[in-house]
Amino acid sequence: MGKYSQIFIYILEAFERIIKLLLYRRRITNLVKQLRKKEEIRVLFVLSEISLWKTEGLYKEMLNHPRFRPIIGTCLISADTPTEAIRKYHALIDYLSKKDYQYVEIYDLKKDKIDADIVFYQEPYDNVISPGVFYHSLINSNSLICDAHYAMRAMAITRQNKWLIDAELYRYCWQMYVENELTAEFGKVSLLKGKNIVITGMPIQDELLKDKKELSDPWKKQMHPKKRIIYAPHHTIPNEFNLINLSCFLDVCDFMLEMAEKYADKIQFAFKPHPFLKKKLYVHWGKEKTDAYYQKWATMENSQLSEGEYIGLFAYSDAMIHDCDSFTIEYTFMKKPILFLIKPEQEKARRNNLNKFGQMAFDLHDKGFSKDDIEKFILKTIAGDDKLKLERESFYNNYLLPPYGNSASENIINAILGEKEYSNR
Repeated sequence: MGKYSQIFIYILEAFERIIKLLLYRRRITNLVKQLRKKEEIRVLFVLSEISLWKTEGLYKEMLNHPRFRPIIGTCLISADTPTEAIRKYHALIDYLSKKDYQYVEIYDLKKDKIDADIVFYQEPYDNVISPGVFYHSLINSNSLICDAHYAMRAMAITRQNKWLIDAELYRYCWQMYVENELTAEFGKVSLLKGKNIVITGMPIQDELLKDKKELSDPWKKQMHPKKRIIYAPHHTIPNEFNLINLSCFLDVCDFMLEMAEKYADKIQFAFKPHPFLKKKLYVHWGKEKTDAYYQKWATMENSQLSEGEYIGLFAYSDAMIHDCDSFTIEYTFMKKPILFLIKPEQEKARRNNLNKFGQMAFDLHDKGFSKDDIEKFILKTIAGDDKLKLERESFYNNYLLPPYGNSASENIINAILGEKEYSNR
């Protein structure tokens, strides 16, 4: 095939995608009118792994609402290896079974005749969930797509990462729910210019805002009270999978164990690594060394390995040491001291990679440029020295609470129904 023929085919395919999108978006107004007249609204939550299901609170809210019938649809992750996809799928099914949540296995939304009025996807990326259950099946259906992202939006949007808010599924979304006015700004650079963005708060905010009395304490019991510090390293170590070297893990991993041993009578540590870190350490260190390191954290008297749900871990902690962008915002919900580990030469770039919301949270962190900074932070935590306490409380009150005095899930339901503050949506 010649060069010009290839260009022509590319232009034709792009034109076809635009026409499909325009036709679908023209149908949305009528679909919404039909939806809001229904006595029962069927809402499908498409899930493939439990760790990224951040709309469970919304699912439970809908279970108790007279006009909603939420449905869980489970499917394999197409982006993982078959072995890993199956492992995550079994973990998901085990979780749903323990909660007595009803679910259906889906392979193709059209063929399986799920017939949902609204569909929520766990993730908006076409390489995560198999194409058969992705939005391609919905374009010619009577379903509407809504999105409540699985993570707080901290990243600045640039030309290189514009896909984060302009993924094709987002263009088909009827409503995209965001945290606040600051994060709503990202919509201005999307193809739709933010017309489908609705400020409701996010279901994960409801979880992070829970009174800790509602949560179980996952920390290992100690003989006497100790300050509890979470150590949460990111996965961005340099290796064949990832050339981005942002994580400080390799620089401080042994030192953090030394600190746990040195202050064993005063500090309890929870090692909360990013789920991808172990896979990358297997390549960098080898399986034996990696497993031994994880096992060390799991078995010391004053430490533990925490790889699952973390809301309770946050709530019952006293401080965090990390280098993860998503936790930059999420841990500020706790209004407790935070140390961000960072290479001195990367501080400006790391901050500039965040949006205004993320930058404000980043500025509420102490910065760990060296091992000495880490130990000073640990000593400050022991002493209860927290000079940024008032600033964190102000940020919490101004930016972390969902609008209108409701939970985020209540706001999302009102937005779907076009009620109260969302009557013009």
